[in-house]
Amino acid sequence: MRILFILLISCFSQAQVFNNKLSVQGFLKVGTTAVNDVSGYPMRFLIKRNSTVIWCQDSAANVPVISGIFSSLLAGTSNCQALSNTLEASLFNHSLNSDNFIVDVVVDVNKDGFGGADDATFAGIDLVPSPLAIHANLAEVAKSLSITLPISSGGTGATTAAGARTNLGLGSVSAVNTSGVATDVLLGDGTFGAVPSPVNFSGNLSGDVSGTQSATVVTALRGQNISTTAPTNSQVLVWNNALSQWVPSTLVSANIADAVSTNTASRLVLRDATGNFAANVITASTFSNAAGTTTTIGNTATTSATIVQAGTGKVRIGATGTAVTGMGACTIASSVITRTATTRTCTGIPASTGVAVYCSPAAALSSANTNSVFCRASGTANQVVCNTTVTNTINTTYSCMWMQP
Repeated sequence: MRILFILLISCFSQAQVFNNKLSVQGFLKVGTTAVNDVSGYPMRFLIKRNSTVIWCQDSAANVPVISGIFSSLLAGTSNCQALSNTLEASLFNHSLNSDNFIVDVVVDVNKDGFGGADDATFAGIDLVPSPLAIHANLAEVAKSLSITLPISSGGTGATTAAGARTNLGLGSVSAVNTSGVATDVLLGDGTFGAVPSPVNFSGNLSGDVSGTQSATVVTALRGQNISTTAPTNSQVLVWNNALSQWVPSTLVSANIADAVSTNTASRLVLRDATGNFAANVITASTFSNAAGTTTTIGNTATTSATIVQAGTGKVRIGATGTAVTGMGACTIASSVITRTATTRTCTGIPASTGVAVYCSPAAALSSANTNSVFCRASGTANQVVCNTTVTNTINTTYSCMWMQP
């Protein structure tokens, strides 16, 4: 990156000694673009009498460059060019009017230490007094602006107070009068005053209410009329479908007997033969037939009901189905089942030979189109005996279902 350096001494920037300090300001740019680097650059400042370096100092920290402008205050002791003298007025003593004091500025562009090829040196800058600083001069220029500064640049986009208020969304109120008492409110004209009285209106209301402002009556709920009949003690508003309106009505306590006043364990609110509801106990006969021999789960048609037989615990599906005492599923671990019948573990099989078993392999067996696997209960719990119909060499797992009448 090539940095161009401009240090204007005569008009827009300056270096002047005051109280043994030297203020130096300048402008950095790349091509025509001003440098903007808040982190700054290392800079070396050399003061020369003619061509001889009489004071040298490396900046203690990077010098920030904002919008191309940098500023540095030189003071103290030299720390480069083998010098250790102090910056003070006597440094500029001279006997010849031809002596010329200048400042050289070295910028470490790559910030990798002075002495590299990237260093940009700006030599021979005259050291003369100047009454204005760069920033001060820019401020002076800004003061004399005759153009409208847009809001995006920090302005108001207007040249008058009224225009500025309009552009900033402040309305037409030029000032707010803050005088008044604690209970006052801000009025539309920008002043404070008492809360205005509510504004009256004329005419009748419509919808679910009717009447004038001082005689409003609710005549409906969500568009459904309310009866004009006056309610009595403990009545509630209920919907009467025959009258198509809300009417006052008394709740019949017999319809909800014990539902609120009594809280008895193991009781539910049941409907009795008269159509009323009361807390009652669920008994076995509640779900059994007249003889108490079966419990039916399902609808009232026994042809599609699930029946649990009393005393046996067996389940029968449908009116003509066979009751079973148990059913389940189990898995045979991965193995090779051959034509030779062998015992396999299938956890859950009852200890009975009267158990129907069906097993299906997880993978196709050898000669899959003509091969099948058969398993039967061995009579020992969790054991089945299995074999295939033709030779098999496939190692796989088997999922089995079983049912015991």
